[in-house]
Amino acid sequence: MGIEQNPFFLANYDYCYLESMHWLFNTHKVQPEIVFTGLSYGLESIDCSCISKASLSFCMHSQDIFYDTHHLVDILKNDTEHVVKTVVFALGYYSFHYDLSRTMFKERCLDIYYPLFGTTHNYYVTDEQKEGAVSRLSDETFVDEYHSFFLQDRAYFNDRIKRDANANIVVASGGWSKITQDEREKFAKNRALLQNKHIQHKATLEENIGLFYKLCQILSHSGVRIYVMIMPFSREYIRHINPEYKKIVYEILNGLPFEVNFIDFNDEQIVDIEDFLDQDHLTMDGAKKFSRILNEMLM
Repeated sequence: MGIEQNPFFLANYDYCYLESMHWLFNTHKVQPEIVFTGLSYGLESIDCSCISKASLSFCMHSQDIFYDTHHLVDILKNDTEHVVKTVVFALGYYSFHYDLSRTMFKERCLDIYYPLFGTTHNYYVTDEQKEGAVSRLSDETFVDEYHSFFLQDRAYFNDRIKRDANANIVVASGGWSKITQDEREKFAKNRALLQNKHIQHKATLEENIGLFYKLCQILSHSGVRIYVMIMPFSREYIRHINPEYKKIVYEILNGLPFEVNFIDFNDEQIVDIEDFLDQDHLTMDGAKKFSRILNEMLM
């Protein structure tokens, strides 16, 4: 049985993917000029096979700036040959107000990020839980098998892990381009209203600004180009997401004493309705289309 058929591998796929990306980097099996990090919008929008320069993606579902920071600090510590020239943050409008460890998905801090970085941030867990999270993933044969899997193909999505594997109500209803306009408005509004609740998290905003400042300082002093990108969203989603988010993002970036290239891909219509899987994620074809555009920008 190949590892892609192993239920334990599939249950821990997100951890195995991220740990393998660090392994590929640390062992110099991949020497990326470009490193991507961010949440699911980057994971599902950026196809590294469409990027001309060597690249690795550390984007992940529900990932926040706290863990983006940990990824990049580890990468820079191990980048003894200074191969990384560009870092791209693939964000949503609400990213600076978002703390994974305070959400309904907080267990990902234990299952994925504690074995990687030794921290669950603001999510309290017992020492026993921490030990269990590490020990269950430490079998050397298992590690060798999933390393081999991602060495052959470092893409997150494949024949086994598909974009619509966690089919949401939009996908179940036929997909973004197949449902009615009224349905698109309803689904987009519901999604945006859920994310608009993060605007009240002032302490998280301040923490993330501090983390981001220090990270940009390190990147800038290391001669690494910095891009902050808001990924493409549907027109319906844009209508309902709180516009205050964008103002705050601009204020944060304009206040930095470092050169940061900011691109909001929603300022121009670069993708079409057929390119969306749901209100705020792209299909495989949409991701390839977007990634080719992104590639031209990063050349």
